[in-house]
Amino acid sequence: MPSIKETAENYETGTTELGNVADLEKVNVNVILETREFGQNSDNPFKVTGFEYEEKFIRVPASVVQQLKVLLEDNPNLEYFKVLKSGTGMGTTYTVKEVTQLKRFKPL
Repeated sequence: MPSIKETAENYETGTTELGNVADLEKVNVNVILETREFGQNSDNPFKVTGFEYEEKFIRVPASVVQQLKVLLEDNPNLEYFKVLKSGTGMGTTYTVKEVTQLKRFKPL
């Protein structure tokens, strides 16, 4: 059993860097979402829905989920999507686009 000193030396805070889904090249539609609370030790804790990716928690805004629903109604076989972001702060808007996989052809 480790001593308190060893525990303190190996202690890592639970801080996870936040990212945004618009920062990714593409996202699989089957990624599992979860809701986490951030800033528990501050005056303004907040909840974020998203997923873990490369040691970051990637935020997925509700407007992205709403737009993805429309795309999936049109194309239930959709595998990947991309999110474009414009604006900042409360004026941020997101646009969700299909990402189609290009088939590679053998040269003749």
